[in-house]
Amino acid sequence: MTNVKRVIKIAICDCNEEIIDKLKSFLKIFMEETAILCNMRYYSTGEQLLQDKEDYDVLFLALSLPDYDGIELGSKLRHRGEKCRIIMNTDHEVIAIKALEIEVSRVLVNPFSYDTFKECFAAVIKRVPDKERRIQVKDDSGYMYIDSSQIEYVSVYGNYVRIHLLDGKICELISSLSRFIRELNDSCFAKCHQSFGVNVAHINKIAGTYLVMNSGAKLSVSRSGKKAILNVMEKFCESLVYKG
Repeated sequence: MTNVKRVIKIAICDCNEEIIDKLKSFLKIFMEETAILCNMRYYSTGEQLLQDKEDYDVLFLALSLPDYDGIELGSKLRHRGEKCRIIMNTDHEVIAIKALEIEVSRVLVNPFSYDTFKECFAAVIKRVPDKERRIQVKDDSGYMYIDSSQIEYVSVYGNYVRIHLLDGKICELISSLSRFIRELNDSCFAKCHQSFGVNVAHINKIAGTYLVMNSGAKLSVSRSGKKAILNVMEKFCESLVYKG
């Protein structure tokens, strides 16, 4: 492999040697085809992964581990601030809704072919933060770059949109709400109200005329906004699962 275009840091947490060997083999083929270098580490238990403080771009996480349920382990990682993209590996297809709780990027259902793996992995690394895909916004300390995955929701503030990030920071950008969501061009976002747009991956629940976000924020949702949200969520859940 020559002319490496990008380096992706990967962790594989699985106790199934057959699956680990398959992932290693498929990642090697993917590197040869794309000139993307994948630096990999392997963990056979959840505790091993938790003890390692390394930051990864992508985590291949088994749904079933000797010491943890994959959803439970993913929740622990999210609570300590891990922002890696998670690809859940499982024998069970119907876990998309549970996977939303830990912001799983995709679900890879066993057994899977190289073509299925390639489609899944390529879709995920497209969303790994990259400087070319970041947007410039203003906060109290000046200008900064953010990736769309860092946004929980956006709100209208005069001629500005306020961008509420997962870490609690608030940034501003001169734009209308509709224009911002359109130019963001992210399939996870939808306008739920004339004053709010949301990242559906971070919705905790829909309660009547309100959305409750994972952060606890309550946002108004209109009738048409609720329909748009449910439509985006349905497509998002469908896009999670790769099998075959």
